[in-house]
Amino acid sequence: MIKVKKEQIDAIFEDARSPEDAVVNLYKIAYPDFHKIAKIDDFPKCGREMSEYIFEKFIDQWGAAFIWMNKGFSSTDHFQWGIDVEGVPVEYLEN
Repeated sequence: MIKVKKEQIDAIFEDARSPEDAVVNLYKIAYPDFHKIAKIDDFPKCGREMSEYIFEKFIDQWGAAFIWMNKGFSSTDHFQWGIDVEGVPVEYLEN
């Protein structure tokens, strides 16, 4: 599991120019090599508290969280602040 702090989430939303930009940067926490990924075949999991915080950030900044509901992480009650990518199939770009 990748530990995440509120300050990281806050910084992403402060720097984001669009909801899509925020989603990509949230995925970059989970996948530092995101630029090398062609496809992610499932959704990483994040803690429910973290997920709710991200929803609030989307709503506060853009008035809706539809993109996060469709493209964001699934949530779990097994931890509160972090991202779990275990078991998520990832296809990398060819060199």
